[in-house]
Amino acid sequence: MADEGAFTGEVDVALLAGETDLTVYCLDVVPADRPLPAGTAFAAFLQRDDIRDAPVHPGGHTLAVLPAGTWTGISSVRRSAQLAEPPHLECVPFRGNANRRLAKLAAVEVDALLLAAAGLERMGRSDAITEVLSVGRMTPPIGAGILALQCRKETMR
Repeated sequence: MADEGAFTGEVDVALLAGETDLTVYCLDVVPADRPLPAGTAFAAFLQRDDIRDAPVHPGGHTLAVLPAGTWTGISSVRRSAQLAEPPHLECVPFRGNANRRLAKLAAVEVDALLLAAAGLERMGRSDAITEVLSVGRMTPPIGAGILALQCRKETMR
């Protein structure tokens, strides 16, 4: 996706400007090829949660039974590439936080979503999960399931 890291960039600007003192990311959204902005550091990493991906379909259908051409909201190149086999799903680039993506699914902007199981669980939306994909079916990203707290170095003690 062309705007990989756009979210973290916006939040980094707010952190450096003093508009916020602490940011919380799921570590897998932090681009691995870009250093943290000067003057910031990760202050803590929380215990790793579920690393797997989870399809969400309003009718409860699993990936295997979704019909050919199902518009599936995807937020990463990794997921799109892995869903290419079998090639029956239509991957649609889909951005926004998980609540926004679920709202767009409810508004029928796509037919299904593929989200992080840990994120849905943290939001109290495990009920939306249609299935949890094995790591053999969908390889998770580095940092999956880990919340990282980033702050300005000057605020660390």
